[in-house]
Amino acid sequence: MMLRERDSELKGFEALMNGDRLPSWVIDRLREKRRRGTYVPVNYWERMEARKPAIMRKLRYWINDADEESKDTCGTFTQAWLTPEQAKMSKDLARLLGTSRPDEWNMPSVSGIGVFRSNAAGPPVSVHGGAIATMFDTHLGQTNMLNLTPGMTGSLTVHYRKRVPLTQCTVVALEARVDRMEGRKIFLSGEMIDGSNGTILATCTGLWIRRREQQLGSDSSSKSTTKILELIQEINSKPSILQRLRSSQIVPCRTNTGHHLILSKNSGWILDNARSKMPQSGPKLLKYMSDSNRLTIDYVWNSNLKQFIAVFAFSRQCMGPPCMTQGGCLFACLDQAITSFLYTRAASDLGAKGGLCLTSKMTVNYRVPVPLESEYVVVVSMHDSIVDRKGRTRFKVQAKLYESSVSSLSSSKSLPIKGPCRTEGIAEFVQTNLPWPGQSLGTRSSL
Repeated sequence: MMLRERDSELKGFEALMNGDRLPSWVIDRLREKRRRGTYVPVNYWERMEARKPAIMRKLRYWINDADEESKDTCGTFTQAWLTPEQAKMSKDLARLLGTSRPDEWNMPSVSGIGVFRSNAAGPPVSVHGGAIATMFDTHLGQTNMLNLTPGMTGSLTVHYRKRVPLTQCTVVALEARVDRMEGRKIFLSGEMIDGSNGTILATCTGLWIRRREQQLGSDSSSKSTTKILELIQEINSKPSILQRLRSSQIVPCRTNTGHHLILSKNSGWILDNARSKMPQSGPKLLKYMSDSNRLTIDYVWNSNLKQFIAVFAFSRQCMGPPCMTQGGCLFACLDQAITSFLYTRAASDLGAKGGLCLTSKMTVNYRVPVPLESEYVVVVSMHDSIVDRKGRTRFKVQAKLYESSVSSLSSSKSLPIKGPCRTEGIAEFVQTNLPWPGQSLGTRSSL
């Protein structure tokens, strides 16, 4: 491979590494693809800050989860190997998004790499399951864009096969493909692979709903763009929801919903934040779903209802589609809510077997878009549990996300929710017969 060609193909990958060394297996995978035929690499770079219009600069993509000056930024870089004709057709993706997709288009498998930084910690010295799902959501979304079928995530299912060890810079290989298309429905699948030995770490399947075709310059397309810009301008003109929450000084709560719940007399709600605080995964590793400049979380328990809820306040740094919360962010929030439920209340209050639980499989269905700059309530409930052949308990847990409503607190039997369920997740967690770090298996009395 000529030096100039190699530099061109690796430019995006090296930019994603942000100064860290690019693993040798990345180059090997590119060489292998090149040996299969004369195809042109077409790059899709997820960190799109520089491409956004000035009006959108304050809205940050969820995957770009750190300050621009920081190296602690998770991200993905995708590269599709297309025929010269396809590469020419997809040269200007923005120009093609509003046009009809050519019938002769044939999308090959799309390769990429994902980088997890030290702020993606979940289980001890491991990548958070929600971070893995976010990576899948992003990579499959990029694949969908390269397939010239842009749309929104309808559902995403992730199977966690192996633990993904977390270091200061963990690099994994990503593969995705379009399996089939049925009208506006796009079915995709993908794998996360340890590039050094080929081990499959996780797999996923997803359904994307293609947006309705609109010709560029049409009245409907112009009206839609104008509406989005108006929404962005409205969000940018207001103080950030996190700024408002911090200035209101509602300590020890972090959200208005949590604050109103625990102040309601005889409601049975108590704040579970201290109990839900998990130990650090390792030295210099930060929890992926810890409070940050992106979101803030309250955990609340009702002893009368035996009900655990998590309240999330999403800032403008959680963006996926314009003005909406990113699908991977919602997946991560549901995963975190279930994990916290198992960690804090499942064993001590609901009779479940205690111990460290890891996500085995999770499916999230995106029913209604979730706007930014608002508070939402995730209601967690245990469905059932079984014991597998290895003697491990497997829990089936459901989490539903609703818009928050503190006006429904007239009685202790009310949940602070309103409207339809916006996002629903069903997860299978496996109990490892190991204790949570710093705690015993049987009880939570150490807290």
